[in-house]
Amino acid sequence: MVHLKTTGVYHIIPDEKEDEKSLPRDGMVQTVTGDSNLVVGYYTDDKRNDYFMLMNKNYSDSAEMTVYLNGVANEIKYFDVGDNQWKNIPLDNDSVNTAFNVRLRAGGGKLFSVSWLITGIHPQKIKNSAGAVLRQNYPNPFDQSTTIEYIINPLPDGSLNPQKVDLRVYDQFGKEVAVLVSEYQLPGSYKVVF
Repeated sequence: MVHLKTTGVYHIIPDEKEDEKSLPRDGMVQTVTGDSNLVVGYYTDDKRNDYFMLMNKNYSDSAEMTVYLNGVANEIKYFDVGDNQWKNIPLDNDSVNTAFNVRLRAGGGKLFSVSWLITGIHPQKIKNSAGAVLRQNYPNPFDQSTTIEYIINPLPDGSLNPQKVDLRVYDQFGKEVAVLVSEYQLPGSYKVVF
């Protein structure tokens, strides 16, 4: 049994003028498309794993939507109460966020578990996303420390000039936890321990 602590609950009411419903910037879910009356709940367990729940507040119709997360997920699972087990969800990842489709029956809901690859990326701050690669941290999950690897590629013209690198860690609420790197670095492979 997983014991969850509630970190936030939000009600999205359908608005005929908008196709996307925005949630607070500091949450796991960035937006939900569709015309659904939803409750979105954010949770964490005692190991600091992230969960969220979507509840369809329409008790007469099912709801279909696309969910966009505030970061890139390595894996998302939902708990299937019929089979009493966690099941994987196919993901559509890009360099900024993860999207996936969800169907909720009338009055139904789903609990999701999220394993993050990258969180807190803001596209307006990425100047040359093709010039860097951020690898999965290890170990993940971690207790006291984790290693983050990244690669700085040469510039598109092939030059090996130093590039500005900012590597920051944010919690699931968007609060900055640490600045790991903030300097100019030459192209190459790097590791930092957090």
